[in-house]
Amino acid sequence: MARTKEQDQKLANSLGISYEELQQTEWELFVVVDDGNNIVEIPLEVIVRFGEKSPKHILAKIKGLNEDNEVSLSPAAAGE
Repeated sequence: MARTKEQDQKLANSLGISYEELQQTEWELFVVVDDGNNIVEIPLEVIVRFGEKSPKHILAKIKGLNEDNEVSLSPAAAGE
């Protein structure tokens, strides 16, 4: 399903960057619905993965970004 501008603005805010900065990055969003034991009905977490072509100065601002250029958020924080 396509994301709205409002969802992306909420995501950017949760990441600690502006909506415009988010638009300059290459990213994918993965919704986790498996807790390791069962597939559940509601999203448990959202993982945002940033691509290698994303500007490094923007990536440096992202709260919680790991060495794999991924950050885990709650579904609400990601605008889901």
